[in-house]
Amino acid sequence: MKMISARQLKEKLDKGEPVQIIDIRSSIDYEICHIKKAVSMPNSKIGDNIDKIARDIPVVIYCKYGIKSPTAIKHLEMEHGFRNLYTLENGIYDWAKEVERSILNLI
Repeated sequence: MKMISARQLKEKLDKGEPVQIIDIRSSIDYEICHIKKAVSMPNSKIGDNIDKIARDIPVVIYCKYGIKSPTAIKHLEMEHGFRNLYTLENGIYDWAKEVERSILNLI
């Protein structure tokens, strides 16, 4: 399983590198706070959105603490042949701690 830290993701975004970011938390959690540029694709519906997941650029998938995203990634890799997926280490929690402290109390 490929992982990316919050700081590494921020560097990619700051450099303008192409990356798709997918938030697999519930739509309600996404509305409360999310990483800018992330799209909401709740874990329960990710299978219905295969065609919306990029195959030609890195795709970072995150949840709240990094517990559910590895399972989603494993499913996408095994069942749909994805090879460009990364899990955000410790989820949006680490993003809030390391990059965007203003959302820490929202998660």
